[in-house]
Amino acid sequence: MSSDNLDSTAEAADESSSPSRVDENTPLLRASSSRCGIPREDEGAHNDATGTHRTKKAPHYPYVIILVFLLSFVADVGGSLVDTPEIQLLEMAVCRYYYRQHDPRVIGEPPLSYIDERLCKRNEIQAELAYVRALKSLLMTIPGMAFTIPYDLLADKIGRKPVLFLGMLGQVLAYLWVLVTCYFH
Repeated sequence: MSSDNLDSTAEAADESSSPSRVDENTPLLRASSSRCGIPREDEGAHNDATGTHRTKKAPHYPYVIILVFLLSFVADVGGSLVDTPEIQLLEMAVCRYYYRQHDPRVIGEPPLSYIDERLCKRNEIQAELAYVRALKSLLMTIPGMAFTIPYDLLADKIGRKPVLFLGMLGQVLAYLWVLVTCYFH
């Protein structure tokens, strides 16, 4: 390789790293001697036209991490607030089913058909409730596994926000299913 080729290659590399010209030869990551890729004060970008010296701003990674943990915390608290009444509804449905077969006298008047909560604490009823809750948890994981790849492809086509809405709609429909099942059981 001649020195002319080396000089033209170096000039092309300098031109490709300028912020105004971006093409297929532009490097994705710029060279930096700092550990995290943020230039030090003495390494800032130099603008030849104006002679000004500018530095890059620090990334917002800590804020993003805090936001993700905060959203996760809020979602978990919301989920746990829904769990208590859901367990109560499922227990009442299982209890009604049990006493319809064993002692229909303890079931209250329709349409609510309440049963004293102390009567629902029998081992047979609690075992059936645990089975129903485990089955419900299993059935709720199947859509997550089945729709991961199709939602990924859909997000590439129509965007992330509509796909996030579809995911939240699925959660709402799952809770409505529990309410409807317990109401009509």
